Amino acid sequence: MSITTFVLRRLGGRLFLLLVLSFLVFALLAASPGSPIQTLIGTRPTTPELVSELRARHHLDDPFALQYLHWLSDAVRLDFGSSISVQADTPVADMIYGRAVLSAELAAYCLLLVLLLGVPSGLIAGIRHGRTADRGISLLATVGFGAPVYAPSIVLLYVFGVALDWFPVYGAGRGSPTGSRT
Repeated sequence: MSITTFVLRRLGGRLFLLLVLSFLVFALLAASPGSPIQTLIGTRPTTPELVSELRARHHLDDPFALQYLHWLSDAVRLDFGSSISVQADTPVADMIYGRAVLSAELAAYCLLLVLLLGVPSGLIAGIRHGRTADRGISLLATVGFGAPVYAPSIVLLYVFGVALDWFPVYGAGRGSPTGSRT
């Protein structure tokens, strides 16, 4: 089997899995208790015109399969509609983009930490195999991988955000130039 065939088969399998999972999530949301109209209306006053407009816009009178196909075609075009709960009438794509930029920044910081700390630590552990440095680095790595994610996160938040005041404890820290709490 060639590498191209292998990659195409893997990609096809991933797309199929994504399609199945999206269908299951859509079906679970449709089966959940409550009315989608009531969720869409929220705290606004209910009028027959508003109800009929929401039913038409969101294809709620269509059969389930057709509703899913409408949703899927919008999702493929990256049209996720507008937020109904977090920031009313804000396009969901804009909300995702805003968070994607921050996620990319965090991923870049993680890559930098791995390159500056992880790779040299691994090299030291490999060069000094069986010695104190290797055992200490291996112990630290084992504790780091074995601990629940939230435990070291809380410790790191306290050390770098509270004690040293290097980073904001909550949010992106875009409010002040240094990122510190003021």
